[in-house]
Amino acid sequence: MDPDTGTLLATLVASEEGWAALLPDGSYKLHGQPADLWWAIGLCRFDPADLPDISPYQPQLRHLPDDTSIRHAVGR
Repeated sequence: MDPDTGTLLATLVASEEGWAALLPDGSYKLHGQPADLWWAIGLCRFDPADLPDISPYQPQLRHLPDDTSIRHAVGR
């Protein structure tokens, strides 16, 4: 959350197997395989490992490069 405006900047989901940072614009960053995390698109759900194959067909999903910091991605 942005402390000045209350706007959601990112959501972090973590487990022992990995983590995901999810941004409101559809950008995401993954490390490992976060447990119990699914993406739902329409009536289908997808495991994070499927996202690279799905992203070309879902323009709102954008994988952030490994060298991109979340702070840089949200413009703070």
